[in-house]
Amino acid sequence: MAILQWTGKGWLSYLVVVASFAAGALVSMPLKDILPEVDGRNPGVVIAGSLVFIVLSPLHWLLDRVLGSDEHSAFGVELSVVGYGQATVGMLLVLLVGSRFAGFWIGLAMVLGAAIAALTVVLWIRGRRRHARLIAAVADRAQLAQARGWQFRPRDRDIATRWQDSFGRTTAYTMTAFGVLTGRYGHPFTVFSTEDINQDIQTVAVVHLPARYPNARILTATLNGTPESPFVRDLLSDQVRAVVARHRLTTWWTQGNDLIGMWRDGRTTPTAGQALNRVQAMVDLARALPPGLADRHGPAPVS
Repeated sequence: MAILQWTGKGWLSYLVVVASFAAGALVSMPLKDILPEVDGRNPGVVIAGSLVFIVLSPLHWLLDRVLGSDEHSAFGVELSVVGYGQATVGMLLVLLVGSRFAGFWIGLAMVLGAAIAALTVVLWIRGRRRHARLIAAVADRAQLAQARGWQFRPRDRDIATRWQDSFGRTTAYTMTAFGVLTGRYGHPFTVFSTEDINQDIQTVAVVHLPARYPNARILTATLNGTPESPFVRDLLSDQVRAVVARHRLTTWWTQGNDLIGMWRDGRTTPTAGQALNRVQAMVDLARALPPGLADRHGPAPVS
């Protein structure tokens, strides 16, 4: 029978089911003398055991992530699907027993509470694994920082808010930077990566300049058209355009003393060397800025 078959290390999922059932029994049985009986029965024991069974169902998702391959299956399905099945069985037990002895709505409330608890555990597990994956991907940046005498931070939740005028307030406050490097490389700089909800990586490199400039956003379309802003028209000199083309810089900003560039890297986190190349691109761009540009156009407006 397919239900008794497994592939790879899928047999571990059977152990999770058994362990979850045993944990439910261990938690619920001591409650037998505490919870009230109804018609000579103790539904609270079954409900408590079922809730534990539900809360432990995310262990299948964790197991699936740890094994990291589609070759592992149990009960004839993928391991992550087993987690859904275990949670569903537990919820049905809670709903049936709860509605039988405490009424439908109380039983439904118990199911929803258990579902929220299980979802919380799933999100926590995913968050921890995402954090570990991102930090591991930028370990070479920590080594580079140590070798160069720069500063390295694995994560920084607030750094992007410094450039909310460029990124937009909502985007800036929802960006969590990882692999943050700061130091001096021709100019003082900051470089970091972020990951969006689709797990696509963006890398941001910023050089900090002595002069202040008006806020402006430059896109590829800006380069191909005729900018309306006098500042942007003066900014896009032949030298600046050449640097932008050489480094394939499609999105960049000026904001006060900062020159900011962003690259979209797909699902791959740039190596330390690639991150440094992004800094070099912004340093080259800073050096190519037309002389006297800040004097002609004044400082960035204070918001």
